[in-house]
Amino acid sequence: MNEERGLPKIIKEQIARVVSGINMSSYCLPAHLEILGRMGMDKSLSRRLSIDYKSAPLDPKVMELLKFCEKLTTNPGDMRRADIEKLHELGWNDAAIFDAVLVTSLYACANRFSSGLGLTPDFD
Repeated sequence: MNEERGLPKIIKEQIARVVSGINMSSYCLPAHLEILGRMGMDKSLSRRLSIDYKSAPLDPKVMELLKFCEKLTTNPGDMRRADIEKLHELGWNDAAIFDAVLVTSLYACANRFSSGLGLTPDFD
């Protein structure tokens, strides 16, 4: 998450917030609200990412990336090469798309892991 090869850290965190919102992760949502706040993102915008990201005032290019991540989260069997080609047309390179898929997949696992173990966030 911290290494910037394809996507900036703030976009990776936004993906984590959106995916965790879709999965209703009681552990990851507060954690990434805190992280995005420390990165300078307004908490109301961060909350919107988890509740209704499509209404958030984001760059259209980032919005399309988040829609890709939503589809991967909710309907992974429906992913097609055309989904990747659309991101390429918007200017996302392979490294950025790789990061988006990796972060989305990581949080699919982390959300289920934390829910399954009943984890709660602790910021102390």
